[in-house]
Amino acid sequence: MEQTSVDSVNPTAQAKPAAKQAIDDALKAKNDAIDANNDLTAEEKAKAKEDAKAKADAAKQAIDNATTNAAVEQAKNDGATSVGSVTPTPVAKPAAKQAIDDALKAKNDAIDANNDLTAEEKKQKLKKMRKRKPMQRNKRLITRQQTMQ
Repeated sequence: MEQTSVDSVNPTAQAKPAAKQAIDDALKAKNDAIDANNDLTAEEKAKAKEDAKAKADAAKQAIDNATTNAAVEQAKNDGATSVGSVTPTPVAKPAAKQAIDDALKAKNDAIDANNDLTAEEKKQKLKKMRKRKPMQRNKRLITRQQTMQ
């Protein structure tokens, strides 16, 4: 009869590493989604990524503290949901766009209210303003991004 040494028994952890990998995958997906959101500034993206990483780290800690496979699975599911729940709200760029829209509306209203202009002159000036709107937006956003770097 052959004897087996206790030293030869080496259990391989499977549940916890797999759960941690699922959290890493959820974090990567969330970071990719954050990076793809062009309405967010660099600062807003960094804050959202920091929040997602903190939630991922908490999830991994919960996985480490779990003592059963069911608890590991629950911690993994809760952690993935938590990381996925990070939804940054763009503030700076929408506010800048709104300021441009407001300025454009005010200028259009001033043109409309100018009784010294003929209907054709008003139409021509309004058309010119509409062409300038995208250029003004891009110019202000580029200027803002350059000052942030």
